[in-house]
Amino acid sequence: MKLGEIIKNYRTENDISMREFAKMADMSNAYVSMLEKGVDGRGKKIVPSIETINKVARACNMTFDALFNQLDGDFPVRVNSQSNLTDNEALFIEAYRKADAQTQEMIKRLLAYNNLLNGNQPDQEKLP
Repeated sequence: MKLGEIIKNYRTENDISMREFAKMADMSNAYVSMLEKGVDGRGKKIVPSIETINKVARACNMTFDALFNQLDGDFPVRVNSQSNLTDNEALFIEAYRKADAQTQEMIKRLLAYNNLLNGNQPDQEKLP
């Protein structure tokens, strides 16, 4: 079974909205939607981290092992999760990495400008 199927089945059986499940799992609504579909907004297959699987397990009132054992044998899992990042931050980083050079440059400038607005002095060597 795929992780998205497990989430969807749990939500359906317990009459829980996606938004409610997202709160229970400490994830964004958008990320739960992607997990259920198995793909991101660009159609790329989602490869959840062990931390994400653990969050889903807790939200489904299951142990990690119980949920993990329900997953298909060929279900990909990201082991090297950046656990200090929120799901939205991880999605942002993934989108940044996929962006073309011009878009990445605009994002860098926007972040530098935001730092200036907030009174933070950016490292001049890192400014674009």
